Amino acid sequence: VDYWVSKGASLSERVASLVKKHRKQAAAAA
Repeated sequence: VDYWVSKGASLSERVASLVKKHRKQAAAAA
Protein backbone atom coordinates (compact mmCIF):
# COMPACT_ATOMS: atom_id res chain seq x y z
CA VAL A 1 0.00 0.00 0.00
CA ASP A 2 2.80 2.44 0.89
CA TYR A 3 4.26 1.80 -2.56
CA TRP A 4 1.07 2.84 -4.32
CA VAL A 5 0.59 5.82 -2.00
CA SER A 6 4.09 7.10 -2.78
CA LYS A 7 3.51 6.48 -6.49
CA GLY A 8 0.18 8.31 -6.40
CA ALA A 9 1.67 11.19 -4.41
CA SER A 10 4.49 11.71 -6.92
CA LEU A 11 2.04 11.36 -9.80
CA SER A 12 -0.32 13.94 -8.30
CA GLU A 13 2.59 16.34 -7.86
CA ARG A 14 3.60 15.98 -11.50
CA VAL A 15 0.02 16.35 -12.67
CA ALA A 16 -0.48 19.44 -10.51
CA SER A 17 2.67 21.07 -11.89
CA LEU A 18 1.64 20.22 -15.45
CA VAL A 19 -1.84 21.68 -14.90
CA LYS A 20 -0.30 24.83 -13.42
CA LYS A 21 1.98 25.23 -16.43
CA HIS A 22 -0.90 24.61 -18.83
CA ARG A 23 -3.15 27.13 -17.09
CA LYS A 24 -0.37 29.71 -17.18
CA GLN A 25 0.03 29.26 -20.94
CA ALA A 26 -3.74 29.35 -21.48
CA ALA A 27 -4.04 32.57 -19.47
CA ALA A 28 -1.19 34.17 -21.44
CA ALA A 29 -2.76 33.14 -24.76
CA ALA A 30 -6.24 34.35 -23.79
